[in-house]
Amino acid sequence: MSDAAEILKSVKMGLNVVIFLLNTDRGLQATELCNECIILLQNLDSGSHLDISDVLFNAYYAISGYADAERHATKLLDTFHHARRLNIKLGDKYEAQSRFVEAKKLFKCALTIMKTIGPKREEALAHGRLGNVCVKLSKYQKAKEYYEKALAIAIEIGDRSTEGKAYGNLGSVFCSLGEYQNAKEYHEKALAIAIEIGNRRGEEASYGNLGNAFCSLGKYQNAKEYHEKALAIAIEIEC
Repeated sequence: MSDAAEILKSVKMGLNVVIFLLNTDRGLQATELCNECIILLQNLDSGSHLDISDVLFNAYYAISGYADAERHATKLLDTFHHARRLNIKLGDKYEAQSRFVEAKKLFKCALTIMKTIGPKREEALAHGRLGNVCVKLSKYQKAKEYYEKALAIAIEIGDRSTEGKAYGNLGSVFCSLGEYQNAKEYHEKALAIAIEIGNRRGEEASYGNLGNAFCSLGKYQNAKEYHEKALAIAIEIEC
């Protein structure tokens, strides 16, 4: 059996174990094993800029020809996507349980998979999740970096909803860092997008966040006005 065949066999077995570990709440072990599988796949075609789907197809084609290549590569990619979804699901569960360190490791593994096989929107959302847990760990500078990456991807792919969420998250981080003018500017950008796309809950949150920012800047009349707008939308939505 060729080296490529051995690697693919090992990856397939490894990912099956990853899914079992994730399903039995052993996220940290699953994270380590999943990253090892990705490294093995990258070694199939080191030095090239092909994405993993191309690498898998070319490897299977070399081993078994075109007919089996598409079927096997698609199946293995599906397994990667399944592992990514389980990492996110378990990470969300750990975050809800305030197990932020464990959640962060799972989200980082999911991000590694998304960087490898996509899609870009899910990659942006993973950066956002990592930013959220960093905030809860009081690592605001690191959270800012993750949110900035989420924002860059959202702008690149034209995802206005994710872009607005990233602006809002960055505004909140700037507020935590004591940079209230920056916080105000980012919350204003989030508000503009929420109004543009008709996201009333996002609009409510942005008005509330702007109220907080103005309060921190000592502009209490402005803060009052924005909080009143947030309240009005909250009542409207509940009704």
